[in-house]
Parts: sequence; C-alpha cells; structure tokens
Amino acid sequence: MVPTLVAQKNVIQLDSDLHHLRTTDTREWSEFPPNADQEELQIQFSAEKNQTEFTLQVRQLNVKQNWQIDLNNSHLSNLHLNENDLTVYFPIPAGTLKNGENELVIHQANRVPDDILVGNINIYQQPLSRTLNAGSIRIDVNDEDSERLIPSRITIVSNTNSLQTVGASSNNTLAVRPGVIYTGNGTATFRLPAGNYTIYAGRGMEYGLDSTKVSITENNQSFHKTLSIRREIDTKGYISSDTHIHTLTHSGHGDATADERMLTIAGEGIELAIATEHNQHVDYSGVASNLRMTDYFTTVTGNEVTTPVGHFNVFPIEKGATPPESQIEDWNSLFTDIYDTPDVSVVILNHGRDNHGGFTPLNQEHFNALTGNFREGLYPQFNAMEVVNSGAHQSDMMQLFRDWFSMTNRGYHVTPVGSSDAHDVNRYIVGQARTFIQYPDEDPSSINIEEITEKIVQGNISVGMGLFTEITVNGAYGPGNLAPVNDSINVHVKVQGPDWVDANVIELYRNGEIVRSEKIDSNNLAGTKWEGSWTLENYEHDSFLVAIARGPGIKSAYWPIARPYQPDTIDWNPSVIGATGAVWLDEDGNGEKNSAYDYAKDLVELSEGSLEILVEKLGRFDQAVTIQAAGIFFDNQPEVLPLPDNMVHLVQSSPDHVRKGFEKYFAYLDQIGRM
Repeated sequence: MVPTLVAQKNVIQLDSDLHHLRTTDTREWSEFPPNADQEELQIQFSAEKNQTEFTLQVRQLNVKQNWQIDLNNSHLSNLHLNENDLTVYFPIPAGTLKNGENELVIHQANRVPDDILVGNINIYQQPLSRTLNAGSIRIDVNDEDSERLIPSRITIVSNTNSLQTVGASSNNTLAVRPGVIYTGNGTATFRLPAGNYTIYAGRGMEYGLDSTKVSITENNQSFHKTLSIRREIDTKGYISSDTHIHTLTHSGHGDATADERMLTIAGEGIELAIATEHNQHVDYSGVASNLRMTDYFTTVTGNEVTTPVGHFNVFPIEKGATPPESQIEDWNSLFTDIYDTPDVSVVILNHGRDNHGGFTPLNQEHFNALTGNFREGLYPQFNAMEVVNSGAHQSDMMQLFRDWFSMTNRGYHVTPVGSSDAHDVNRYIVGQARTFIQYPDEDPSSINIEEITEKIVQGNISVGMGLFTEITVNGAYGPGNLAPVNDSINVHVKVQGPDWVDANVIELYRNGEIVRSEKIDSNNLAGTKWEGSWTLENYEHDSFLVAIARGPGIKSAYWPIARPYQPDTIDWNPSVIGATGAVWLDEDGNGEKNSAYDYAKDLVELSEGSLEILVEKLGRFDQAVTIQAAGIFFDNQPEVLPLPDNMVHLVQSSPDHVRKGFEKYFAYLDQIGRM
C-alpha cells in the first residue's frame, strides 16, 4: 500500500482505514471475521529525513498481546497493552525517517491468538509535545448535591469514540492515561490536538455522568468547562469496598504507581481499599495521606498470598507481621500459616475458575461443581470467594455464583465478594466490581477495620458491578442474617443503578435454584430500576435466599467492561450485575443455619443403604437436598452405578424435584466421565 501524501499542513497520512490483524488461524472473538486481513501491517510511504522529532499517531483496538512498531527496520515502540479503543502517539526520533521510500511495520512479537484492529495512522511533522498541544482545556467536576469539587474520572473520546491521548502527565493530583484522567481534587487541565471531542465525568457506578463537547479548530484555543455529577444510587448504610487492588510500585506489573492508585480509588468512589500486593504486606495509608486522599477512603493492609495452589487475599494484617509462606503446596498447611498471621480474619479465594501455574481451584479435578464437595485433602478454609472479578471475568458471568451456591449447599459458610484485581490506571477499572458492606457510611475516612471485617465474615454484604441489589426478608432480615420463619416468608427486593446502566432481569434463588424471576424495563432510570415483593411457601428445612439482577454490559469508553480473562468461548456477552449475599431462613426453628448437606447426611444415614427409602424420604425436601443426598449415597456405594432398570424407574417416578435432583447429579457424572 502506497498512500498519497495528504495536502494537510505538517501531516503525512499513512493509512485512513482500520485493519484486522491476527498471526494465528485461531479466532479470538466471534465478532471478528474468521480470517484476518493480514498477519502484520506493512506501509510504504515517501518522506524526507526528519531533522527533528516527529510524531506517529495510531488508533488501536483490542490489543492484548505484544505488538511491535518498526520504522525502517528499527524498533520504534509497542502498541499499548490495552483492549480499549485508543488513539495513541509515539515520538519518532530525529533521523529515523529517510529521504525517499520508508516502511512502517506493525507485527506481533509472538504467535498468540489476538484479534486486533489498527490503523488511522498519521505522521505529524512536529514533536509529540507540540502535536498534543493545539488547545487547552480545564475541566472542573462538581458534586451536584454539595456543590463542591469531587475526585472523579474524566474520559476524553474523539469523534470516532476512541480514547484520545491528552497533553498532560500524572502528578500528585492527576493520574493520566490515553483518554482518561483521574483527578484527586476535582479539577484537571490538559491539552489536545485539533479535533472534535466529547468529555465525560463520572465517579464509578454509584454516580451519574455529565458530558460536554469541545471542538479545537486552531492553535492556542482555551476552554473552561464545569461538569456536575451526583450520587444516583442510595447506598446509605453501606461502605463500598474493593478487596483486590494492586500497584506497579509493589506488585511489579500493570502500570499504576502507588500515587496513581490512590487517585483512582478516590475517583471511583471506593471507601474501603484493601491492599493485596503479591506475597507482601503493604500499607497504602502513608501514600493516601501524602496525597490528601484520606478523607475519601480507609485503607487496609492485606496480601494476595500467591501460591502454587491458588491465590488468596488475606486481611487485615498486623503491622510488621511476617508474610505467609507462598510456596506451600497443600491447603491445610497453607491455611494454618495464613491464619497464624496476626490479625488475619478474612481469607478470600481469588480466581476460582482461572488457571495459574497449572492449578485451577474449582475445576473438576479438585471440585464437584454440583455438590460443592472438594476432593480429599483439599479442605476449603477460606471464608469468602470472588464471584465477580472485573479484571478477570468468566465467559459465563453466573459460573462463580453457581460454585458459591453449591459450596453453601454443601455447608461451607463463604461470603461472596466483588473486586477489580486492578493493576492499571485504565486498562481495567479499580472498583468496577465492588463489595457493599453493611456499615455506617457517614465518614469513610475512619472505618473501624475490626468491625468491617467481621461484617464481611458474617456475610452482611451485596456485590455490585453497575447494579446494586438489596433484599429483606419479613421486613427485618438481610444478607448474613438468620430469619425466623412462622406462617409466611415475605421477600422484598430493590434494584438500583445509575441512569447510564440498564437492568433487564431480577431473579430470586433459593438454595441455588431460581424460584422467582421478573423482567425489568428500567428505561435508563436513575436510582431505582425495580422494586417488588414475593411471598414464598415454607419448607420443612432451612434454605438460603439470594437476589441477582442483571442487564446489558457497558462497552462505552467512560466505563467499559473488560472481556473475559481466560475465555472458554469466542462469544462475548458482557453484563452488569448486582447480587445480594445470602439470607438464611430458619425453617426448622432450631436457631442454626443448616445446609442442604446437613439434612442429606441424616437422610442417607436413616436410609441404611436403601435407595428406595432415600427417595421416599427426599419427598419432603427440595432439589438441593436431593443433589447432596445423591452425592453422599453414590460416593458411599459407587458400585451401584449405573443404576439397574428398576432403580431408574424408581427415580423417574419420584416427585418432580427429587427426579430433577438425581437427573442433575447423573448428568454431572456423565459430564466429568464418571458414569
């Protein structure tokens, strides 16, 4: 391809199109065509030798692997490791261009599936600092209610909706990346090239958005715009927390320095920030104090204990404590070491379905996803688990919820949490998935760490990524509580979100099975998306309730939801989600939280090895108890499988919930190759 020299002052247009590149035959995502345009982009063009620094402009999308930019056989730079739509700039050192024919090549440094789009390539015959310096813009972001400047995220997109690189650098009040500025004091001044832009201001999922348009047509234009945002979700009585946070400073990867991380935490409205650097105890409070961010959040010293047998976030940690041993390869010893660390009370299983170093905690080798049972020797002593990790999504958003349901039915009291696992300023958004903890929220600067961690362990939480869902049973009991049950069970659910998020369904789960479902038509309402009540019939045994709302995912540049981290399908269907913790129903009246496994264990013992007696007794219990009973029964008597015809008939003629429970159990055995 030999482009025509564009008759625009000081600009050589190399390519006005976007090109689909991929180096392998494996398609990464179904939205891309089966065959790429090419493996690499080669552009020949005519130019004169540059005596001074010039600037290369490139638009890139969905870059996950290392792609190099070579100019005249010399390595110029790499595309940004960032899946978002970015317009980025690179300095071309003096003497890099030559008189006559020149060649620009963009190619992948390895051969890993990575569908990318790249193009809209120009060379500006001036230094980078001057290219980004056509006009100056000051943005002030006000809290509409208090009429004060507020920490926030400012997003700048071009007329192609690409995140636009700005002329500004990170400092003690700004964290700057292409198209995104976090401001710690509510104001930001930056410069832009000539062009048309939309500028957004927001502060995470609890706030609305405001925006303005700016056109820069000539040099040295100056603009001053005030954007106003307000809290659109009522989270009174809840603290917003991210339980999984990293920095480049301490973890050694990603790009957010410790200073930048404090600005992003404040800018996303996180009120409790857990430091979880790999295998080290880090206290963010000093950095937050130096940057005057302590009014907005409380920090907690934690550690992502990163081992050959899983990653676990542990906190709080006594100052000066020795980090747990990170090379332990069995859970019993590992959890003993973790809980021996002074002050540790919360232990979160991270990345339950992700492979790290050849180990996946919740794959079928280690975990029965239907019964919640772990293989012998792998006893789970964590008391919380990530059900949404916005930096490491699952292809199936509900997979980790189903795992949590099965663990809870098995009798493990595990709190679900939402977190971001953010290492970067903007590749993944800190606090995009978060945990709402029931706690007085009047002063986020002085949260009592002992009290708040006790709330986490008790399960007094809700998990949100775009939506915030609350549940109340019989007017008084919420997540983590044991609700007494007399004549009726009244369940009240409320779903909230900002006006830029939609909800389309609310589901009520009982012992992991959907018992109520309603469609939602929220029409981008700010605040309450849906509110309603259901009356449930009593069981003769305890159960737990969870409400989950979902809606279409956000792809817009002001809050994009990331693609799955280790996808198991090439289809990508992002969602927003808001899920409650578990409310327990004390339906047997004994004052304890009894699991489906508790009842199943007793029923199997009473059946004395008779499947016929077991099936009969299960008629008074729900499907979850049946699944647990099947697991116990056939683990004790594996030689019974496959069932003889008379036993198959027995199961098939049993009550509907019993039959379905056995069918699910047999289907799971077949899936994992044990039938």
